[in-house]
Amino acid sequence: MGFPMHRKIIDSHVHLGDISRFPDVDAYRDAFPFESVVLISLPDLRRVNFNAEILAYKKRHPARTYILGEFDYRPSAPPLVDQLKSLYRAGFDGLKLILGKPAFSHKFGIHLKESRFRDVFKASSEEFPSPFPILVHVGDPLYFWKTSGRISASESSPWSYGPEVAPFEEWILLAEEWVDSFPRTVFIFPHLLFLAHDLDRLQRILFKRAGVYTDLAPGNYFYRDLSIQKKRAREFFSCCRDRILFGSDGFFFHPSYEELPYTDLRGNLDRSTRLIQFLESSLPFSNPFAPNFTENPLLEGLDLLSQIPEGEEILANIYRQNALSVFGNHPRPLNEEEGKV
Repeated sequence: MGFPMHRKIIDSHVHLGDISRFPDVDAYRDAFPFESVVLISLPDLRRVNFNAEILAYKKRHPARTYILGEFDYRPSAPPLVDQLKSLYRAGFDGLKLILGKPAFSHKFGIHLKESRFRDVFKASSEEFPSPFPILVHVGDPLYFWKTSGRISASESSPWSYGPEVAPFEEWILLAEEWVDSFPRTVFIFPHLLFLAHDLDRLQRILFKRAGVYTDLAPGNYFYRDLSIQKKRAREFFSCCRDRILFGSDGFFFHPSYEELPYTDLRGNLDRSTRLIQFLESSLPFSNPFAPNFTENPLLEGLDLLSQIPEGEEILANIYRQNALSVFGNHPRPLNEEEGKV
């Protein structure tokens, strides 16, 4: 399948953590081509976070780059709400929170249940002219609780959680509680909130109120879960067409970064190509997720274009329109004086 050159796409979930990878991001963005990319930061015990890298990229490409900053969690750092305001003033387009991922929460010794995050959720919808979107990672694939072992991030030893980590259900309940408690906050729960196996529940969460979204950053886990229930998956994409964002979960880090697997340009292109193929066609492909590969080594796409009459409209929303609804028709202007984040 060729790239959908006639379709406008915004990739709303791209990790960038190294200035030397800027040429790779340029090549990736232009290969499809993507109209815009949303670059996201992560916290790091050595680097603090990658806000400076994504900010520098936006300075180079201000019209085609949205950026979501992370916090500085050092004890000496300003209060989180103050940091949120600083991100807004600097020209960031939203906030990224990764500490809802159990492994990162464990590593930093910080949990999103802490009251200071509730202050952030409240401030994000009350302190600015319009809500400041929050992309918040909550949980992980259910499979990670079914695998015994210690927390790990290497490709040879997938993430797995033991009894020291709260069970899967507690993380999903936390997301539901935020949706109820902060009715004006714009939440984006990536990776289909790890509920590809329970689309009824995910659909209920998305429709609890306006301003609740999910994205398709695959993490590879959901291909099998959606493929084995094609009819329900197509119904979900049709019903929730206004609440789903396209995202590749692309990784553009230095080889020395150990928290996530190193991915070269080809790997990132393959990741997006697979997702687009899965949405647009029924072509078979190899299951990329090791924990359920043995059960279903070969999968087929959903073929939304031919299986749903309004398939073009659904894809237009997912690929582009929903991202514009969340982040605005244009990236926010940068403020050089506030840009030292």
